[in-house]
Order: sequence, then C-alpha cells, then structure tokens
Amino acid sequence: MAQQRLKWPDIARGVSILGVIILHVSLAVPEARDTWLSQANEFLDPLRMPLFFLVSGLFSAKVFRFSFQQLFTHRLWFLLVPYIFWVPLELAAYQVVLVNDYGAEWPPAQYFLKQVITGSTLIWFLYALVLFNIALWALRALPGWVAVLVSFIVPVLLLPFHEHWHMIAKSVIYLPVFVFAAYFASSVHRFIAHAKRIPVVISALVAYLLGYAGAQLWESVRGEQAYWSGPGSIEFGPFEVDLFFRIIQHVFSLPAAIVLSVLLTYLPRVSTVLLKLGRNTLPLYIGHHFGIIALFHYQRLWVVDVELEDITRFGRFPFENSLFWAFCGLLGALAIGAVLKYLTRVKSLRWLLYPPPLSALGRRE
Repeated sequence: MAQQRLKWPDIARGVSILGVIILHVSLAVPEARDTWLSQANEFLDPLRMPLFFLVSGLFSAKVFRFSFQQLFTHRLWFLLVPYIFWVPLELAAYQVVLVNDYGAEWPPAQYFLKQVITGSTLIWFLYALVLFNIALWALRALPGWVAVLVSFIVPVLLLPFHEHWHMIAKSVIYLPVFVFAAYFASSVHRFIAHAKRIPVVISALVAYLLGYAGAQLWESVRGEQAYWSGPGSIEFGPFEVDLFFRIIQHVFSLPAAIVLSVLLTYLPRVSTVLLKLGRNTLPLYIGHHFGIIALFHYQRLWVVDVELEDITRFGRFPFENSLFWAFCGLLGALAIGAVLKYLTRVKSLRWLLYPPPLSALGRRE
C-alpha cells in the first residue's frame, strides 16, 4: 500500500494533464469536440482540474508553518519564475495565429503585461497556485472547516467583478478543493487506503454518475434569466448557478477521481505511461500550447496552407479532417513537453522551468 500511495498522485497528475491537453486540442481544432477523442475526454471534464488542485493541496500542508518570507522563497518563487518567463512567449506565439487567421493587430506591450497580471492565459494553473498558496497561508490560523468555508465565501462575494478578473470564478470552484486537501490530507489518505475495496469503488462510481447525470439535466433545463438580485451589484444569475452546479458535480466526482488514480496503479502498462506524464507535468503543462500552435496552427498556415473553415469532422483526409489535426496537436503538445524536459537537463537552461533556490543565488553573489 505504501508504494501505491507514492504512485497515485503522479497517476492523478498524468490523467489530469492528458485530459487538459486533449481539451485544449479539441478547442483549437474546428469540430474536434465532435470526434471520439474529445467525447471520451468529456468524462474526465469534472475530474481534470479538481484532481490537479487536490493533489497540489495535499502537498501544501507545510505552508502552515511558513512565515511569508519562507512562503515566497520555498514555494512562490518556483511558481512565479516559469510563469513570468513563459506566459509572454505563449501569448506572443498565439497572437501570430490571431494576426494571420483573423487579421488582428499586434497588441501593445501593456496587453501582455495585463494578461500576466490577471492570469488570462492557458498557463493560469501556475498563477492560481500562487494565489491559492497565499490564501492558504492567510487562513492558516483558522480551523479546517472554517478555512474551507471562508475559501468559498470570499470568492463568491467577489463574483460581481468576474468580468474584470476571471480568476475569481476559478477560485470559487477550485480554492476550496485546494484548502480542503491541505487541511484534511490525513482524511484523504485514509480514503486512499480503502480505495480499492469493492464497496468504495461502487460508491464512488455511483456518485460520479449522479454528478454527471445532474450536470446534464441542469444543462438541458437551465434558463437565461437572473435568479436573484442581491444588494449592490450582486446578481445571482445563470453564470453563478452554473458555477455552483459545477462545484456540486466536482464534489460527487472527486472520490471517483481518487479511486481511478489508485486503481490505475494496478495496470502496469497504463500506469507506466501515466506515471511518466505525471512526473513531467510542468514541462507538459507549459509546453503543450506551444506544441498545439506549432503542429496545428503554424503547420496549417505555412506548410500545407489550409484555412480554419476548410477543416471539418468529415473533411477530406488528411489536411481538411478534424481528427487528423487533433492528433497533430496532441503529438505537438507531447513533443514540445518532451523538448522542455530535455532542456532542463542542461544546467544553464534548467532555470527555465526549475529556478534555483533564492538561497543558492545569494551564495553565488
């Protein structure tokens, strides 16, 4: 069991990052969301990011003992350096696509600065981890359930400003998961110890199916009117209700996500692949959008000269077919992730993903 406890977090990361990559490929390629690859990935939709934040929170309990200076030097520094370095490059790489496909103008430097500051990028997970670690540190004196409740209520109260800062909605959904995992890590590990038992597996599966069915039912009956107007500018409308239904679905789905991650450790070939992905999450996460841009957008624009509107699910294979380009995007995402991983083996380039500790920089000076 000890070995499984060591493996399952990496398996969970592997499942999550693979789901994230397939999602972003499906969003980039026209009609790719109608392919079997994307439709299979839909079942991971309520698992991907909650599982990411759950695992991240499990390994964040040491934040409770940090001063703010220690928080910055031991955690935030290692998130901020790759985030600040790679986000402008990712935004610029995609801006080339917008210029060529939609005739957009190249934005001023202020645009890139604003996106970095607000976390408006596909690399937003690193940005969220910075904020969530600060929030966890700020809540450290509170009892566990109080901290989880506060981590939910505060972002909810900020929802009127969501249009100006999209991280607020993400915080409503994911911050409580992160805080819960940090405070109740021992409870999560106790659940993991029983995760392979048949009653636990069946219960987790039933909970997942209930959450999934509930989400589908809500999608079919939801309206567009506001449901409640509160004081000031607070409006409890369809967007807010959608958020709360997603939270409920995640609560029902997370046990299944944990059980799945544990059970996959018993499948040697599958677990080997997922462990490899999970132990290289950072290069894959940062590199995957560059890979999609390169092997889908740039290749389409400058190698085979195909317009976006010419690509359809049943288009002529290969260059007008959605599934072909989806696999190109997937291959590009994995390839660029592997390239970044390889670059970190070069000592002078390792800081691109894994910056040296600030203490080491001080000694060099």
